[in-house]
Amino acid sequence: MKSRLINSPGYYLFSCLRNWIVTQWIFHYRGKAVFPENRRFHGYCVGIAKSGTTSIASLFWDRYRARHEPMSYHFVHMWLKWKKGKVSVEEFSRYLAMRDARLGLEFESSHFLYDKVGMLAELFPRSKFILPVRDLYSWLCSIVNHEFQVRQFHRRSHWIGLLDWYFGREYGEPDEDDAYLLAQGLHPLSVYLEHWRDHYEVVLAAVDRSRLLVVKTEELALKQDEIAEFLGVDLGSSEKSVPYINRREEKEVSIEGISRKRVEEKIEAICGPTILKLIPKNDV
Repeated sequence: MKSRLINSPGYYLFSCLRNWIVTQWIFHYRGKAVFPENRRFHGYCVGIAKSGTTSIASLFWDRYRARHEPMSYHFVHMWLKWKKGKVSVEEFSRYLAMRDARLGLEFESSHFLYDKVGMLAELFPRSKFILPVRDLYSWLCSIVNHEFQVRQFHRRSHWIGLLDWYFGREYGEPDEDDAYLLAQGLHPLSVYLEHWRDHYEVVLAAVDRSRLLVVKTEELALKQDEIAEFLGVDLGSSEKSVPYINRREEKEVSIEGISRKRVEEKIEAICGPTILKLIPKNDV
């Protein structure tokens, strides 16, 4: 029922009108980013989609003003306009300040903020960033299924434009391993891996490592104390489990039919150097 509503023409027109109204209000905003007096800390999770961003947000829900991907519709609209050269750096910085003032959050977990980390770090000097890194094979299995789900059941969703930009890059001659994915309307494995590499390289280049904490997604439950100390917060008992939210056990699309060895070789060739920057070899 929900997917039929989202895909209906009426919902699409309503979304366009809502977005236009909010956008007009945004561009009349002229204030500067102000650190609210009652904000106890200021943190972001900027991991790639399907790396555990919802699970990390859940660590803070009980005690702090925290949300996962808030105002995503408006952000994606602005981000796509910026990518197309229709919004200046100054305008986007002003938008981020307005967005922060409106949300008033202490912690936000949103994958789409990744290439705005530099702006956020400059706007909010006290902010710090969490960067989860999921096992790449597991991430590939999840992201191809996620894109398939969005394209099949949410064709008018604002996420479509974002996925088109993330994965719409040119690629060479696909090999036999890519045939199944291409038949599903998806992309070669190399496209997903190049996006993964670019996401993490952008974050690493944009923020000082003293303000960045890299954590393995698989070790979130063990890293709660480290996350709390890094941000200067109290997350309660470090023995509580971390729920893996948005995990789908059943996959409509899977890469399991592709040779695991060949997938691992592609991971190493495209993402190997970046993995070493994120996780030293003796920690892998």
